Amino acid sequence: PKSVVFEDTPPNSRASMQLTLMSLSKVSLQDLVAKAKKDQAGTVYSVKPMLKGRKAVAEVLVANQGKSVQLWYDLLTGDKVKD
Repeated sequence: PKSVVFEDTPPNSRASMQLTLMSLSKVSLQDLVAKAKKDQAGTVYSVKPMLKGRKAVAEVLVANQGKSVQLWYDLLTGDKVKD
């Protein structure tokens, strides 16, 4: 049989990291959307789990009156964090 080489492309790496972060989280993406709706008027259009300064966080973007508002939440606790 032939061997197959799997190339780890940036989108695959990012998706893998996001899945790992969410598996460690005590909150779901839906919980984060609900928290953002409570904290900021507008429409939530993006939730991205990521590492920021070695801390698991979620960047939540909210559209409000033609502008984008960026919110940050701790993935381990679900608490809002400052920039």
